[in-house]
Amino acid sequence: MKNMLAVFVGGGAGSLARYFLSTYLNGAKNAFPWGTLISNFAACLILGLFLGWELKNENQVYGMRLLIITGFCGGFSTFSTFSAETLNMLQNHKVEQAVVYMIGSIGICLLGVLAGTALINLLK
Repeated sequence: MKNMLAVFVGGGAGSLARYFLSTYLNGAKNAFPWGTLISNFAACLILGLFLGWELKNENQVYGMRLLIITGFCGGFSTFSTFSAETLNMLQNHKVEQAVVYMIGSIGICLLGVLAGTALINLLK
């Protein structure tokens, strides 16, 4: 029960954070989805920071892992929204914008995880 509560609380917090970013940054219906891109990057950065912290401390706190990685990062990242926005761009014949968004999303999220783990390694 404690594990489910950790995922529930983290997921709720992550979902609210994503909602606020999307509300304030996505703008008009057909505008570039900056809020989604930033929330995906931030979730990956947070995930990387937590993974790096776990490696540095050589201990895993399972409840914190569930709260932060499964819950918060799972609620905060928005791959399903990313996919729907990409499809919308393609259906509206915005192929170049869709390609930039896809490559940018994947690239920036990989950089987020890398940056998070690297930052923790610098603190060793």
